[in-house]
Amino acid sequence: MPLFNGPIASFIRKHRLIRRAALIGGALVGVYFLGASQGWWSRFLF
Repeated sequence: MPLFNGPIASFIRKHRLIRRAALIGGALVGVYFLGASQGWWSRFLF
C-alpha cells in the first residue's frame, strides 16, 4: 500500500513514543466507538 510507504509512515516508524501514543489513541477510540454502539456510555455516565 502506498499509504504505509510515505513520509508520515517513516516518521512514525522512527519515533517509538509517537507510535506508542498512536496505538494507545487508536485503542481508546476503538473502545469508545465499541461502547457507543453497545450503549455502554449511557449506562455508565447518566
